[in-house]
Amino acid sequence: MFGTDYPHAEGTWPNTRDWIRIALDGVPEPEARKLLGENAARMYGIDLQSLTAHVERVGPEYSDLCGGPPVSSALITNLHWRSGFLGHPVHYESDALDPLIEADESGIALGAR
Repeated sequence: MFGTDYPHAEGTWPNTRDWIRIALDGVPEPEARKLLGENAARMYGIDLQSLTAHVERVGPEYSDLCGGPPVSSALITNLHWRSGFLGHPVHYESDALDPLIEADESGIALGAR
């Protein structure tokens, strides 16, 4: 799920599309689509087919969010200054956390195991 945190200075607005282009640089399209909404839709049980007409009318194209011309280094520096954009990636122990995420998605109480 994605938010711009508008109007907070540490958010990505008004550079959200540029931020997405930087953050998803090199991410294959199927994975980028999951990160930008398909995972949230699956978790919340949203019927994506029912939204197709609306998405085609107002939604950005994949090419608007991924790829395109390079983002200026000045903007990247500004995004880092605002929110720590260039911080180190977070790594997690998938063997420990994935079962918890799956339990959360299926509605199983974490203490019920």
